Amino acid sequence: MKPIKVLFFAANPTGTTPLKLDEEIRAITQKVRASAQRDLMNIKSVWAVRPDDLLQSLNEYKPQIVHFSSHGSSKGEIILLDSNGKPKSVGAAALGALFKTLKDNVRVVILNTCHSRVQAEAIIEHVDCTVGMNAVIGDQAAITFAASFYRAIGFGRSIQEAFEQGKVALMLEGIPEDTIPELLYKSGVDPRELFLLDSQHYQHFNWYNETPATDDVNWIKEGLEWLRHGFYSQYGSDRVHRYQVTEFSQWEQEASTLDALSLYDKGRLLIDNREYPKATAYWAALWKREPTNPEYESYLRLCLSKVEREIRIENAINALIGIAESTWHLGDYKGVIEYMNKVLALSPNHPAALRLIERAQEAILERARKHK
Repeated sequence: MKPIKVLFFAANPTGTTPLKLDEEIRAITQKVRASAQRDLMNIKSVWAVRPDDLLQSLNEYKPQIVHFSSHGSSKGEIILLDSNGKPKSVGAAALGALFKTLKDNVRVVILNTCHSRVQAEAIIEHVDCTVGMNAVIGDQAAITFAASFYRAIGFGRSIQEAFEQGKVALMLEGIPEDTIPELLYKSGVDPRELFLLDSQHYQHFNWYNETPATDDVNWIKEGLEWLRHGFYSQYGSDRVHRYQVTEFSQWEQEASTLDALSLYDKGRLLIDNREYPKATAYWAALWKREPTNPEYESYLRLCLSKVEREIRIENAINALIGIAESTWHLGDYKGVIEYMNKVLALSPNHPAALRLIERAQEAILERARKHK
């Protein structure tokens, strides 16, 4: 799984109000280091940014996230530096053209500057999501929002969840600027389903069907390697491996001691019992002994695709629960019920979903009683 890159542009020209840019990058870095997937996020900061530095850095680093931290004008301009360190305004049209030309891997642009919604609107035609500010935003609010946003990304949250967590962090700190950040997204993009780290995690796998439409044996080899080294199976405050590396290695060791007939019989039984990860180890052992046997390869592909499907469903459920928890803190109890009904569509009688629905219904009734 390849790391994602965050490119942090900082500018505080001579003659402008000092900004706490060093505090912002420090807070972001601390939150990322404390996250579960910290090894998968690389942050590169560029200071005293001039307009040409944007071209140079985007060409050089090809980031997935671009972050601007500087002053912004009421005209919707971002304030960078000229060659003398003085203020240099860059308009929304110029930023839009920049990302039209150099979007490359960029998925998200964060404009952590005052009055930056205009710039966000200009850029959104060319990237999946942007975050802009609809008014003046204070230093502490900008720092708190950004740090919480990146922490959520580091825990495998979606862009929508990360945005909501940034706003909730402002509310928890009693900073009355939680309505200033705005999330924009391109037509056809659902920020609730945009997971930067997980899209990187799954980019080498094509396990959408029970029988993958590929004859490339690398698909099998990558799948086995993926299982050996573990994978993230939930979004939350911990890094969790649904099937531990040691467990899969143990199954492989067991399989290596069995003869072909025993492997075949046990492999079929494990599939019947829907124990797909363990079945994968057994069919992999057979396939390694006879890599040209089409039946062994077919069963191995089937097991791998079943494992992937289970993980995707579990990840989708945990993502929906995470969004619902953020929605709860915003007081949108009907929204909580909506998300939990989506969970029940994936997993009928899911206990956490049923509990949240019950709590949300009680909260709605309690709110109605208070307003009588």
